[in-house]
Amino acid sequence: MTISLDCSGLVEEDFGHDIKVFADVRGGESCEMVLERRANPRIAEPFPARAWAVDAADEPFNLDCVIGNISSSGIYLHMPRVMKLGSDISLVVQLLIGPSKGAATAVYGTVVRDEPHEDGQHGIAIAINKHKFL
Repeated sequence: MTISLDCSGLVEEDFGHDIKVFADVRGGESCEMVLERRANPRIAEPFPARAWAVDAADEPFNLDCVIGNISSSGIYLHMPRVMKLGSDISLVVQLLIGPSKGAATAVYGTVVRDEPHEDGQHGIAIAINKHKFL
């Protein structure tokens, strides 16, 4: 088990591959615990991507968007479209290391969640069905 304290006062405890517990300890008040049960670790970087799909209004589109996080089994991204659960989506994700170096991957997936945000964007969770490095 590892415990670390960062500058914001957030404690992270890692109890293995699939459970992380976060406790807010700022101000010495009681802690709120949230269990994270993802099977695969995620990278939370704003990778640029292009998405192709058909939205909830049956309108085909392709647009630039930003990845919120990515793992070997899923992607969470932000885009200004409403998506139907279970719909297919294709992406090209730029996995950047620095401003211009990195790799690109084609991702084919299924929409598993659509979360509307106040700014008109939608948080779209995608289960990865297939990928190929380009």
